[in-house]
Amino acid sequence: MHEPMEPEFETETTPAAAESGEFAQMLEQSLQPSAEPSLKPGDKVRGKIVMISADEAFVDIGGRSEGVLSLSEIRDDAGAVKHQVGDTIEAAVASVDGAVTLTMALRKDKVNTDALRQAMDAGLPVEGHVKSVNAGGFEVRVGALRGFCPFSQMDLHPVGDGAAWVNKTLPFKVIEIGEGGKRIVLSRRALIEAERRGQAQGLRDSLAVGQELDGTVTRLAPFGAFVELGGVEGLVHISQLSNARVKEVSEAVHPGQKVRVRVVKLEKVGQSGERISLSMKALQESPWATLPERVHEGDVLQGTVVRLADFGAFVEVLPGIDGLVHVSQVSRRRVAHPRDALTVGQQVAVKVLKIDPAAKRLSLSIRDADAGVVDAPPVEAGQVYEGIVAGIKPYGVFVDLPSGQTGLLPRIEMSVPRGADLAKFFKEGDTLQVGVLSLEADGKIRLSTKTAEERAEMQNVAEYQAAAARPARPAAPRQDGGREGGGRTGGGRESGGRDGGGRDRGGRGGDRDRDFGGPMPAQTHTPNNAFADAMRRAEEQQKDK
Repeated sequence: MHEPMEPEFETETTPAAAESGEFAQMLEQSLQPSAEPSLKPGDKVRGKIVMISADEAFVDIGGRSEGVLSLSEIRDDAGAVKHQVGDTIEAAVASVDGAVTLTMALRKDKVNTDALRQAMDAGLPVEGHVKSVNAGGFEVRVGALRGFCPFSQMDLHPVGDGAAWVNKTLPFKVIEIGEGGKRIVLSRRALIEAERRGQAQGLRDSLAVGQELDGTVTRLAPFGAFVELGGVEGLVHISQLSNARVKEVSEAVHPGQKVRVRVVKLEKVGQSGERISLSMKALQESPWATLPERVHEGDVLQGTVVRLADFGAFVEVLPGIDGLVHVSQVSRRRVAHPRDALTVGQQVAVKVLKIDPAAKRLSLSIRDADAGVVDAPPVEAGQVYEGIVAGIKPYGVFVDLPSGQTGLLPRIEMSVPRGADLAKFFKEGDTLQVGVLSLEADGKIRLSTKTAEERAEMQNVAEYQAAAARPARPAAPRQDGGREGGGRTGGGRESGGRDGGGRDRGGRGGDRDRDFGGPMPAQTHTPNNAFADAMRRAEEQQKDK
């Protein structure tokens, strides 16, 4: 016979059983002694703020109840609460009667040497009153005890002569007790650094480019202002302080000033060489946005030269608005470099040529800003003008023309020996007759003195031909009745006659002089002898007639 088999059952914990187990566990824990009674005054605790009421902050310190901290303990000098819900703080147990009362500093009315030693061991701050300044630091009263705080330990930054700290009641950390309590060394800086370290880690974790933060200016440097953001210090470069041009950092901010900044760059955050770049200017309205409403093309404005470059000068016409005066617009005479006519800081009148707010560009002109100056018409190709030598280069000479334009007289278009030093033939400021050979599409003007010389030569030829075509005037009779031409009437000798026939090559010279009203103009030397050829042709034509 087979024995009956017992049915198999799986052991399963029902919800009711689970709840019963949890209840039993909670009951057992409630019957165990609480860990809180082990706390005693002076113990240092660390916890998170879970609630803030009108007068108190409640801190979770790991027990069944929270520690209670007076808000007066965590207010700054302006009365604002320095912490918020979620912040982790370090405090000390002030009492455990009923509720756990916390404190951020040992009050001066409860201080004695033993309590001060306990505070030093626990890292608990003590409340001290700065009584006076002495050699090397401050005398600080902690209750009835006298302590000393060195200048370097009062703040993160230099405190000057210390007068601003006298009669203030502040928290300090005890860093040394000696000579039976007669030597007490205190530090406020140690507390600030510890607080900053706690704040800094949380802030570094949340920092991002573009983030806007409130901070306090801590110190100034020639290149910018350092701003404390809550445990982390960033730099606002001088160029980022304001839309307006700032010469000195102190013109824009001062230590202790509350400012709003934007994070523009982060480098090596939390590492050695950490750099947090900030900007105040980024939060200000761009002056370019409203520029078209304030300035129009053709307006004449007063400005200040702020920077010189090879291609022109930058002029500040409004706060935050710099325009460019191209080198060609600096003066009516040719300027090789803006520094030849302008200096940084110089006040100038400028005319607005073009406005481009989107590209943040403003084109200006100094040469056109004088409304009393009327521009001459532009030069034309083939015409001759009188110009002024503006510059001399190995390849040619720059000439300022009456129109205000500047042209180039290349070496090849001059009547000078090959390879000659042009500085020996031309001087800046000299006047010069030049002909315009061509006008290029890019505005360049090519000049030539040969054109001007040839035109002058042809004019001389034309005048000579006109004079030669006029009939010769008869010679006046001699008053002495003597012999003409050496006593011989008639043809006489050609080489010695004085009867008007005389020598053809000598006797007619005076007639030519009289026809032109003076001696012939001197020939201008040109490499192709154009004037001599023209004169020769004119004489041959006259003989043929």
